[in-house]
Amino acid sequence: MANLTEQERSQLKVAHDKAIQQNPVLEQAMKDAHQAMEKARKNLHDAMISVDPSVAPILTKIEPPKWDRPFHGESRKGGDGIREWKQHGPSPGLANLSDQERTQLKAAHDRIKGDPSVVAARDAMKSASTPEARRAASHTLRQTVDAALLKADPSLGPVLDKLHQAGPAPALPPTPAEAALSPQGVQ
Repeated sequence: MANLTEQERSQLKVAHDKAIQQNPVLEQAMKDAHQAMEKARKNLHDAMISVDPSVAPILTKIEPPKWDRPFHGESRKGGDGIREWKQHGPSPGLANLSDQERTQLKAAHDRIKGDPSVVAARDAMKSASTPEARRAASHTLRQTVDAALLKADPSLGPVLDKLHQAGPAPALPPTPAEAALSPQGVQ
């Protein structure tokens, strides 16, 4: 989708959301397919490791943790906790972490998945109706997740610092409303 214009991506997103709204069974079918693919990938990797245990660290390097992949219908943008369709692979900050730190972070993520504040922030992000609201909600979600991670495992402070060291998420193109307000948008 990287070769699509912002307008084309927006048009696809609107059509996607309407299709899911008209037939909610599709969303569950996509989630089920995603889970089946995750299970097949895990089974294949387990089989590869049983044939050649030395490939385990290689597989760890090329495969982002499961919690880092979006389910169908979830939008995720940049490194602030949300990823848009066009960005693939783990967040740049994960490359800064050792295998042990990634494992520690994943374990903490698994523990906070059901945390009421994280669930509420994720739901707020999903229900945001404008790009500006999604950006604000995604920022809130990232802060909420970080706070929950630190509450679950206070020793993650340096790991989160290292994770966020990669710098801010790549800038998303401004929405039409933001572009109109910027000095470059005024002609």
